Amino acid sequence: ELMWTDRNPYTIVGIINDKTLLVQKDDYERTDNHGMSDSQSYKYIQNPNNHTLMITLRKDGSWVTKGHKLKGGTRWLVGKRMKYHDFSF
Repeated sequence: ELMWTDRNPYTIVGIINDKTLLVQKDDYERTDNHGMSDSQSYKYIQNPNNHTLMITLRKDGSWVTKGHKLKGGTRWLVGKRMKYHDFSF
């Protein structure tokens, strides 16, 4: 889940079709000791009790939360699980 410069990890738990995926939010633990730093590492943990949602592939190649308009919707990076917190905001 891409939120400006922050990132939240999700796992693909279902493939509805080639343009629709079911994703589930992951739990995570920070594994470094760098504090408020850009150098961050995390351990990701799948949690079957976390919420799920659908994301859809748009014509321009971006993944967006299903039902959201392209310009206002949350965008997604498919194929890489990542947590990142930008401390500069």
